[in-house]
Amino acid sequence: MYGGGGHIVGGKYYRSSGTSMACPHVAGLAALILAKNNSLNNEMVKTIICHSVDAVSSPGHYIGSGRINASAALHRDPALAQLNISHWSDVKGSYDINGTAWGGHFQYYVVEYGNGTVPDTWTELVNSTVPKQHEVLATLDTTSLTDGVYTIRLRMTSTDGDYEDSGLIVVNNENNLYYVNGSNIDGPWNGTLGHPYRYIQEAVDASGDGDTVFVCHGIYDEDVVIDRSLSLLGENLSSTTIENEVCVEIYADNVTVSNFSINCFLYYGIYIGSSNHDIVSYNNLTGFSYYSIMLSGSSNNTLSNNTFKGNSQLSQVYVNVESNNNTISHNNITSAGPYGIAVYESRQNNIFDNFISTRYDGYTSPIGIYLRESSNNSFYENEMRT
Repeated sequence: MYGGGGHIVGGKYYRSSGTSMACPHVAGLAALILAKNNSLNNEMVKTIICHSVDAVSSPGHYIGSGRINASAALHRDPALAQLNISHWSDVKGSYDINGTAWGGHFQYYVVEYGNGTVPDTWTELVNSTVPKQHEVLATLDTTSLTDGVYTIRLRMTSTDGDYEDSGLIVVNNENNLYYVNGSNIDGPWNGTLGHPYRYIQEAVDASGDGDTVFVCHGIYDEDVVIDRSLSLLGENLSSTTIENEVCVEIYADNVTVSNFSINCFLYYGIYIGSSNHDIVSYNNLTGFSYYSIMLSGSSNNTLSNNTFKGNSQLSQVYVNVESNNNTISHNNITSAGPYGIAVYESRQNNIFDNFISTRYDGYTSPIGIYLRESSNNSFYENEMRT
């Protein structure tokens, strides 16, 4: 804890870091803001703090909104941009988007939507100069949309800055949504969503092509085999966990796996076999396995925005025989094995903007990206450390 004495300052102080140290600083700033204006509610205080931070960058580490700035926060006018959307809301037909867009020196707000969890493009629904509190901000007609995950974004502008909030919905006009709640065997989930499944595999087996399986937070000790085109979505990245010798096996095209912590302790965290156009994004993969994720004879898949921190014996990401035209980008890869990413007998893969750190204790030097009998692959803007 004391770093062999290296963390002791002047014999009387202890230098530390992390959330334990960040929490009292943020709480102190919240107290200062309320001392200045005790009419603010919790969300207003949170908005002021999050929108007055200094941007910081720390490769390989997760930084939230930024580093708090007490002076900037105390000079901010009260404001609130908030969407009242339950995470992963299942919607159909005409959908009212409720929330608040209000603040001192308010100018205007915009509500827009985009396809996926990180949309490439946005479609504007409303651009209004009328502030609103706990009202309908916009209405989305989902009947013309393809079923799937969409992001709703609220942007609000005042004279002293811009504010933003977002939420995720699942448009489900044609396909079905299945819930899994590992902590609730007999009763309904939250009393409103019907009888959930106890195991993820049960829900997958009950689903069909194009359906969505939504997994409530909990620890699921099972191997999930996906053999149909569906979306497997976790409720919370930090508290929805799948752990087993092999955690997720994909043998179908057009599968999405997102928002899970995956702890594999033997073979593969995620295995994609002879499948195409699958998306694996925003997952944390850990454990002591041969590979965190393996593609075998699979093409045109996307692996993005995942964090790999397992002690893999071989490589974290393994692109195996005839796995072509895959995109591997924006992943944070920390490997205790010899390779961060290994590409074997595969072509035309696009690997870019990954942070790769290898700390192999074996007899050979660690390698960030390893190629064997592969051609026409693209590599650029990857940051590699050993």
